[in-house]
Amino acid sequence: MRTRTRNPHGKGFGKNSTFQLRLILAVFDFLHRSGLSKDSISKLSSLALGKLRKKADDSSRRMLLDSSVVSAIGIAFHRWYRERDFVRASGHPKPLKLLGGAPSVEALVRKERPSIPAATIAREMVRLRLVRLTRRGFCVPTGMHALISRNHPYIAEHLAHSVMRLLGTVQYNARTKSGGGALFERYAHVPNLKRSQVQAFRDFSNQQGEALIDTTNDWLESHRKVRSGQAKTGSLEAGLHVFAYVGRNQLPAKRRES
Repeated sequence: MRTRTRNPHGKGFGKNSTFQLRLILAVFDFLHRSGLSKDSISKLSSLALGKLRKKADDSSRRMLLDSSVVSAIGIAFHRWYRERDFVRASGHPKPLKLLGGAPSVEALVRKERPSIPAATIAREMVRLRLVRLTRRGFCVPTGMHALISRNHPYIAEHLAHSVMRLLGTVQYNARTKSGGGALFERYAHVPNLKRSQVQAFRDFSNQQGEALIDTTNDWLESHRKVRSGQAKTGSLEAGLHVFAYVGRNQLPAKRRES
């Protein structure tokens, strides 16, 4: 099991701040490569820190942040919907007990070796309504995709890694010579989508995005290296991030008639 990442303001900050340092370094490195001097970055950092809002510390809800946590949840859902041992003849996922040995939600998560106890993650999945309890006391997923809509540390972790991976891809492609070596990085954009079409855009992007993610996830799962004592040897982290966005109206507000 990997070393746990502690609260940045806690006792073990100096030794266990690797995740937070990587995020800040990714942003700083990108700004520096874009032409900003270290002095300018330092001044911007101080300005940004001054604008941060203070937030009450709720240690009872704090979860330890690590990419292995969200990854374990996502892969557990993928297996629950696709592997024979966890799927009924009807194609629906089998009800599983929440905790304990396999088959269980805890065992599904534990197989991915998250950085915090699998039982803790399993209980959190119930609290977040990613799984629900049946009348017989078993659990079933509430949907094929693990969608966490609350303001939860899992979301903060996901967003932080999204930033690091995006900046890493941009910098990798900038260093890669023209040809087939670049990683995919594109976006579709219009500056003036009709407001009446925002919901239609949400529906369309959700449908297309989920289809792309499902297809990519199936491919990645089929090409994973079999876990062993030397699982990391000859293997790399790889994936695909997809998101839609809707910005604010950039047109100036109409003046009131006198």
